[in-house]
Amino acid sequence: MQGDDALRAYLNAEADLVLSEATDPAASVSVERLRWGCALSILYDLLAAGGSVYPLDSELYASWPDWHLPEGRDLVRRALRAVEPTRRLTAAETRGIGAMIAPDMASDELARFMAEASFWLEPVSALHPSGLDYSTAFAVGLRYWTMPYRGRSGRSRRFVIVGQTSWSTAPLVIGLIEIGDEAPYSNERDHLLVLQPAAFCEWFSQLADRRGVARELASVMRRLRESVLPVEGFQVSERLEDVLASEVAIQARAAGRSQSHVGHQDKKRLAYVLRLAHGEQAFRALANGALLTATDPSLREGIRAVHDLMVPRVHMEATICGALPPFSKALGGKLVVSFLAHPEVLGSTKGAPGEIVKSLFDVSRIESLLPGTGMLALTTKGLYPGHSALYNRATVPGADGREIALRKLGETRGESTMLVRERTARLAQRVAERARETGRVALVYGTGGSKRMRFLESAAIECGLPQRIVHAGIKRPVYGMRFVSNLPEVVWRGAHPDWLVDPTASAEEYSRRATQLWRSRWGARALTIATSHPSPIAGLISLSGQDD
Repeated sequence: MQGDDALRAYLNAEADLVLSEATDPAASVSVERLRWGCALSILYDLLAAGGSVYPLDSELYASWPDWHLPEGRDLVRRALRAVEPTRRLTAAETRGIGAMIAPDMASDELARFMAEASFWLEPVSALHPSGLDYSTAFAVGLRYWTMPYRGRSGRSRRFVIVGQTSWSTAPLVIGLIEIGDEAPYSNERDHLLVLQPAAFCEWFSQLADRRGVARELASVMRRLRESVLPVEGFQVSERLEDVLASEVAIQARAAGRSQSHVGHQDKKRLAYVLRLAHGEQAFRALANGALLTATDPSLREGIRAVHDLMVPRVHMEATICGALPPFSKALGGKLVVSFLAHPEVLGSTKGAPGEIVKSLFDVSRIESLLPGTGMLALTTKGLYPGHSALYNRATVPGADGREIALRKLGETRGESTMLVRERTARLAQRVAERARETGRVALVYGTGGSKRMRFLESAAIECGLPQRIVHAGIKRPVYGMRFVSNLPEVVWRGAHPDWLVDPTASAEEYSRRATQLWRSRWGARALTIATSHPSPIAGLISLSGQDD
């Protein structure tokens, strides 16, 4: 154990020194020195998470912990806490949030609050009666969050669930919700949205008029292809046959989109022209009686093009969802989940197409081809392997008194870099930026998502390490729900949504339904759990601590 501690201390000190040199404008740090520091920082992160590093036959071997052991959930919990320990609150922060964050509460007081309070959703921009907006409480709540929080590219909207009784002086923040854009490709999400070849083929094969629908979709592909903005200095024919005949030249001009800081929009336009042309070709063939197969390269290319346009219009991911203490001790997390179908949440995908789409297409020509009805499905992920107690059997209020349940869709592939510290990420970015030109990761918006992960993967290879070493291998459960019953028809054929929830409900009506649903399903159990805790039950401020 002492040897492990000494090794970690050395790795930590040396990686800190290299980063300090790399961020000093007056210092000149070689690529070899950056690689050395980055490699040591990666190994430190692995050891800090409970992994192993050991020599064998003059070579060094490293491994992350086995998260699938019986104690795997506890291993993950400790590893996450080690990445970003909770920072203590300052006196000013405590004063700022004191009116909107619950203090320590007696167990019977907590039980009474959950039984009697009115609950509702507020965007973080809304003002609390104290005069501060709720973003202050959200930011402090993130300090206590188990999952290391890192910003991401793309859209993000934040909400708080608040509650107030007739005897409480002001609304108190019960929990947090953040929704945002998920990774560009997620097999579970794409299957849920029928924007993945196998799921598409399953739906399409059940249609009565497959040839007629194929003709419809071939027309959509053509209209989308003809709406791609022109590329200066590269003439693309409008005839499908000419586009396909020029495939080699188009691919050559479109290559390197995620690495290029210059000309990436032109490259993406050409890539879309080619994908849509392949999709049009595939659907023409289906309309003429060809056999449907999920492995058809042209079909896959067409689905990929539609996928990129549709996902931002119909889906977002709940990246943060849960209760703050002390409400987390009374199943407050289940209450927060019940607000995921709130009309203001569903409306988050409405509006004009985003900047990326505007840079690629003549938006006036494609808006009628894209759904504009709001979010049709939502996904989220648990923190630990196996299942998530928060999401298991959790529901939202549906239309006509129905309940819509989150269901487990599968597991992630374990490729998250959530246990890699920010020091390593900063060193990795510098290594990748100093690497050979072909290995660069472009930072320009629109050159692809998961930039942090791609920097880490690229840097690991530059350091002589296997790419997979930056992936801890934690396979987290993925949950999802559809808000409409005819999602494939809405996405692929422009049908009117058959809503399972009520997107037209007022905020007050939805809040009443969500609260009533939670109390009917979890209220009695929540009271039992709350009163079983010894009093007092610590609130967020006590658990976070305060600097003197």
